[in-house]
Amino acid sequence: MLFSLVFAGSCSLFELVIFEITDILSLSARRLYWKLFIYFMLALVSIIIPLYQSYSLSSFIKIRHIRLTITVILYSIYLLVFWKISVYFPIYSKYAQPQDINALTEGIGRVGIFGVMFMAILSGFGAVNSPYTTLSIFIKPITKNDINVAERKYQKTMENILMKKKRLLKLKEKYMESEQQYQKQTITQIFNIFKPKTNEISRLSEEIQELELFNRQLFQAIDELYIEKDKIAFSKTLQGKYNNILGYFFSGYCLYKIVTTLINILFNRIGETDPITYGLDIVVQSLQLNIDVNVWSKQLSFIFIGVLILVSIRSLLIQIMTIFQNYSKALSPDNIVLFLAWFMGTYFLSFVLMMRVNLPPQYR
Repeated sequence: MLFSLVFAGSCSLFELVIFEITDILSLSARRLYWKLFIYFMLALVSIIIPLYQSYSLSSFIKIRHIRLTITVILYSIYLLVFWKISVYFPIYSKYAQPQDINALTEGIGRVGIFGVMFMAILSGFGAVNSPYTTLSIFIKPITKNDINVAERKYQKTMENILMKKKRLLKLKEKYMESEQQYQKQTITQIFNIFKPKTNEISRLSEEIQELELFNRQLFQAIDELYIEKDKIAFSKTLQGKYNNILGYFFSGYCLYKIVTTLINILFNRIGETDPITYGLDIVVQSLQLNIDVNVWSKQLSFIFIGVLILVSIRSLLIQIMTIFQNYSKALSPDNIVLFLAWFMGTYFLSFVLMMRVNLPPQYR
């Protein structure tokens, strides 16, 4: 339920950004909804989810008062870190006035620190990984023989798992038969009967688990081989060539953003013109077109933000599915869902508040 609430709140914040651009609803109504949803998201990511996560982490303790004590300790540690993080990372500008400091800005500032860190990690990963996933020159050459070899290995491992499971089943049947006759044996004889069989059962069970894990990895590798093969076929089509050209464009855009970000950091600059307005202005002046740059920059910004929202949500959900697949066996499902809900809420809250940098100044 918490995950659904966070997702719904994040989508509502994105809708408010679109409302700002298209001037839907009155200014006072939009401001009211902004405050309501920001308070709602802050309460989820900074209070409710961490508290429930602390309680979930102590779920292995069966004694109630000890479990509550551990929960209070874990939550207190989180609150201490959440409060003290502003000491090491400033959350206010040096030009901030005392009247600008309130509970809302305090909460957003602290959550924003985590959100910006997540955004930097994901953006850096995306900027580096994007050319490898969009440009055809990075597609691995896959042959039919590579897929056949991987599938034969997968089939052989499956046969080995089935053979070991049959053997394990027979051992368990023998173990049950021996257990029924234990009353007729002495204690020493019973120990000698059960010990080798239980050891072999444990060993076989571990081997089966390892083989099943290896087989899952093989299955994923085969799936990736088929995906790469489809990419090769798609890259030879007209749409694939068009996407490849777009890949070069977005790779150049990523490089442009990296360079401008470095310049802004080194010279303590703040971007006055968004890339869309700046690029449109260059095109209009070069081609001597008679169009209103401000009007068209509004529409292009709207389209750009829509694409940015869809790509961001899609990328984050793909990463969430990857985490579920890789760690669902090792970690508690409740802990994973709570962490991902907190991560998603923190990320989207910071992302929406920083999205105004990519908009024309009148919509920031």
